[in-house]
Amino acid sequence: MAPDPIRNFGVVAHIDAGKTTLSEQMLWAAGAQHRCGAVDDGDTTLDWMEEERERGITITAAAVTMTWRGHQLNLIDTPGHVDFQGEVERVLRVLDGAVLLLDGTAGVQVQTEAVHRELVRRHLPTLCFANKLDRPGADFDRVVASLQERLGVRPVAVHWPVLGGVGTQGVVDLVTRSFWPAVEPDEPFPRESTAIPAALDEEAEARRQALVEELAASDDELLTCFCEGRDAPASELLRALRRQARDRTVVPVLGGAAVSGIGVQGVLDAIVDFLPGPSEAEGVAADEAPVRAQVFKVQCDPHGDRTFVRVLSGTLRPGTALFNPRLGRRERIVRVLRMRADRGSALDAARPGDIVALAGPSQAASGDLLTSTPEALPDVERVLREPVLTRWVEPCRAADRARLGEALRSICREDPSLWSGEEPGTGRFLLGGMGELHLEVAQHHLERDHRVRCSFGAPRVEVRERVRACGSGESVVAREFGPQEVFGAVSLRVEPDPDAKGVSIHWDDGGAIPPSLHAAVEEGLLSESTVGPVQGAALTATGVTVTGGRSEPRHNHPAAFAEAASRALRQALAHAGVDVLEPWSAVDVTADPSDRTPILQDLRARHAEIEGVEQDDATLHVHAALPLRTALGYATRLRSLTHGRGTVFLASRGSRPLRDA
Repeated sequence: MAPDPIRNFGVVAHIDAGKTTLSEQMLWAAGAQHRCGAVDDGDTTLDWMEEERERGITITAAAVTMTWRGHQLNLIDTPGHVDFQGEVERVLRVLDGAVLLLDGTAGVQVQTEAVHRELVRRHLPTLCFANKLDRPGADFDRVVASLQERLGVRPVAVHWPVLGGVGTQGVVDLVTRSFWPAVEPDEPFPRESTAIPAALDEEAEARRQALVEELAASDDELLTCFCEGRDAPASELLRALRRQARDRTVVPVLGGAAVSGIGVQGVLDAIVDFLPGPSEAEGVAADEAPVRAQVFKVQCDPHGDRTFVRVLSGTLRPGTALFNPRLGRRERIVRVLRMRADRGSALDAARPGDIVALAGPSQAASGDLLTSTPEALPDVERVLREPVLTRWVEPCRAADRARLGEALRSICREDPSLWSGEEPGTGRFLLGGMGELHLEVAQHHLERDHRVRCSFGAPRVEVRERVRACGSGESVVAREFGPQEVFGAVSLRVEPDPDAKGVSIHWDDGGAIPPSLHAAVEEGLLSESTVGPVQGAALTATGVTVTGGRSEPRHNHPAAFAEAASRALRQALAHAGVDVLEPWSAVDVTADPSDRTPILQDLRARHAEIEGVEQDDATLHVHAALPLRTALGYATRLRSLTHGRGTVFLASRGSRPLRDA
């Protein structure tokens, strides 16, 4: 079989590791753009939103295509901030590999661990690139060690970056025994390699030997070569690296400084050499097969929505009508677009492995599977995340209420990590998200793009309630309902279910309740589960098993069975006991050592658990976990404590039983 000419990959990392800078440099190196945009200048191709350019961070994933060594590289640049982790997860499910970026001065950070867990869950082959190695305090070997210690992977260094010191600077390619000297940042691509300088030759050979030993542990041909004392040719090392990287037994590690373009060509080569193509990742999909396209992103626009898809099989052309099983109807594809961030160019057709945007579908949502034939569709995974913060939203003018409701539905369709509803009692709209920044960006989206003037309440933490033990309940409803007598009887059991994101419902009633009434029972259970018995919060991680009931065919009524189920659940929860859960955050603080005492005192006052403190002459690192309710506004407080010198990164740390405030 001929090598697959397509690579679908994403660049993922902790915030501020340099993802967008590396992506821009790759576009420039591959000739996809005539100049390299800079995040600080606000003129990057991939960070195209006004909000992104103002803040200097990536908020929404952007797709772009380039060509390198005869291969089509479909790159998706992803957000690094924890509030937009849902966007990262939605993107990763349509990719075949990833480039994991690390800050050369910090190594593995909090959000690095979060994205790596998602890469492992999806079995995506991964390359690592240690960035910013030209900065003071950067250490390539320390970065490689942190990969093994904190992520539990087998890193193999295929580059040896020699940067940040005096004398010869550049990157040694240990596989090909070549040297890429550091040049001026505006030096055009492609850049030429040279022989390894004599001053670096001895250590380069030692590092290459360590690479051969590591790969030989899982490769019989290399092991034979090593045991016989023969020199391993570059072709053999590339073959072993390709197989082991795609099998996820090793993680190739490269290094450089993206802002100067150092190491960028090596990353492009590694993507072609080590990451799999679509046919290798999921099996060959024929162009003539029925069309199947996975939706992973929706971009709403006044001039027409764009639906981003990965073509799984078949040939997708404009004019095709695709069936959406969630909606139960077909929608016609008007145009197929090759995207370059926010701009698209029309295509005559998209083939298996292509990542494109579609104009035409108006109701598709992230997670939908669009097909030309509706038969035998697999279950579709949807990335849904419960909001951890909410705030109320009201239009400044009563006449704008309908517009606000439509705008909220639109932004929640674009970003399924957002949630909107109505506040019980007041009728005000509620907007939920994954953090303060997430809600702030959504607010600006409403005001700038949808032009709805609104008032917003302060963010408040969303708690959940979870059953503590097993408990049972039963209820009988028998009463007059208008001119007729209605009846319903339900008995059930509740128990902890760690795998349930909300409430999971199971049936073990032996047929006591007619199947025609099951929907009414489930409706009653789901309605009751939205208002827990302690603080009125929704239930989570709770399993409900309907164990029995009674039926009186002449008087059975859906409303009676729904009410009986609701009452039985309330009784079972009272017997089992309920914990109130609050979200926690992992916190990484970096500051000057002189600020150690006030930082630790403030964290303890916020009920933090200090997990580790690392300090040298120049830097203090504090690792902690604290309740999200006490983490609100912490970044501002830290800047005040450290006179603007301290930085903090927060990531989700799950939920724990609520402590007394």
